[in-house]
Amino acid sequence: MIIQKSTNPRISTFDPNNFAFGNTFIDHMIICEYENGKWGDVKLIPYGPIGFTPAMMGVNYGQACFEGRNT
Repeated sequence: MIIQKSTNPRISTFDPNNFAFGNTFIDHMIICEYENGKWGDVKLIPYGPIGFTPAMMGVNYGQACFEGRNT
C-alpha cells in the first residue's frame, strides 16, 4: 500500500454531535485502479478530486439505466 499523509488535517473542525452523511468527509481516500483485468497498487491519499472519463457507463445515467447494456 502506498500512503501519502494529508498536510491539512481537519479533525479540529469535526463535531461528533453534529455531522451528516454526504457532508462530512475524512482527510484521506483510497484509490486503486483496475486495468487489463487486474487491480493496481492501493493508494491512501489526501482527500481531493477524482479524475475520470465522461464515457464511464455509471456516470452516463441515461445510457446506464434507460438504454441498458449489451454484455
